[in-house]
Amino acid sequence: MQKSHIRSNKLNTIIKELYDLNPEKSVEQLFEIFTKLNHNFDDNIYNLFFIYSRNISDIDDIIKLCKINSINLQEAMYATIIKSYCSKLEVIKSEKFFNKMKLNKIKLKQRTYTHFIKMYNTLRYYDKLLDIYVQIKSNDIKLLIEDYIYLFDAFLKLPNIEFANRVLEDMQDNNIYFNKDNLNKFKDIFKNNNIFKSTTISKKGLCNINKYVLKSIDITTKQRINMIFSFDIEINDNKLKSFKKFKKWLYNTKNINAIIDGANIGYFNNRPNKGNTINFKQIENIRKILSKLGYNIIIILHQRHTQNMNENNKKLYNFWKKNNLLYCTPIGMNDDIFWLYASLYLSAYIITNDRMRDHKFNIQDNHIQKWKNKYIIKYDFKNTKPILYFPNNYSETLQNIDQIYWYFPFKIDQNKLQWFFICLDDLM
Repeated sequence: MQKSHIRSNKLNTIIKELYDLNPEKSVEQLFEIFTKLNHNFDDNIYNLFFIYSRNISDIDDIIKLCKINSINLQEAMYATIIKSYCSKLEVIKSEKFFNKMKLNKIKLKQRTYTHFIKMYNTLRYYDKLLDIYVQIKSNDIKLLIEDYIYLFDAFLKLPNIEFANRVLEDMQDNNIYFNKDNLNKFKDIFKNNNIFKSTTISKKGLCNINKYVLKSIDITTKQRINMIFSFDIEINDNKLKSFKKFKKWLYNTKNINAIIDGANIGYFNNRPNKGNTINFKQIENIRKILSKLGYNIIIILHQRHTQNMNENNKKLYNFWKKNNLLYCTPIGMNDDIFWLYASLYLSAYIITNDRMRDHKFNIQDNHIQKWKNKYIIKYDFKNTKPILYFPNNYSETLQNIDQIYWYFPFKIDQNKLQWFFICLDDLM
């Protein structure tokens, strides 16, 4: 992997220098020089020549050489060709290759649409932007935040408030986060009027100007079902029996609304690679606090942690088992799968500091992030006393209130969030 990266960087430098040092030479001549340097051609070489092309004629010539050398155009090559033409604001030829992709049934990705959004926005082809947005929606493509802002700006200028509002809904659904640079772009969009206004939000989510209370945004029922289904299809056949047993237990479980990630808490400040053993007392201390707060709790713990227990751990283990407070996951399966699944199935909180970076399920990132923001309770220990960090009463994301107000959070720095809002009635 490292060697491939080094080779790619070297090729980038070589091809860029070929263009820079030989401004009068044709692409075909540059190819000949490159070949004399004892470099073998592959698809990546053609991509790099496209990237550093000087003008539309260069792009045309590289495409001709691709045909001469029988290069089979795949999605990545099409995307590079389209990017190259779009960067030169060549509408007709970029659209020609876009249509070829459709004709050849090549999957269209975000990166291809991005180039058209930038080009059409630069040329102020707002009707074309509207057409491309309809395609994006029909193909269920998640865009970059810059793309959404371009589209929002364009639809305000058309004006098409309905589609401007749809773009905001897409940003909300995709859990888009805004930064300081994005704030400047929004200020520029609204620079000719005074409808983009700053506000402050209380800890309970109350807007100090409009007196609306922001919501805690959850995943939809459909999204929840799809996420649960993604776990089902990724369980290996030889593990299905154990997982079906767990699902049956879940189905018969009543009123559980908080799930403790036992291993994460038990090993907190206990490094197993240093020979430390799991601390059941830490798990119990958090369970007690949650119980006093009125939560119905289950502890998810891998079976291996119940082997070779010391006396203190054994007492707590027996207490948990006696009172139906513990589910032990089987050997050979990751216990994280169980508490993730249980939280989704029961709409229950998870008490964990696990960042879930190691979990690669077929779930859209925006959905899992939205779920994490609402359902994860983080913790710490001061001496032996647990401290729980509950999710906010409201979601610090773009959201709509009563179909009238849109609230925008901008992360100004690591610890500062600045809120703005617009009223849709003011856009009419």
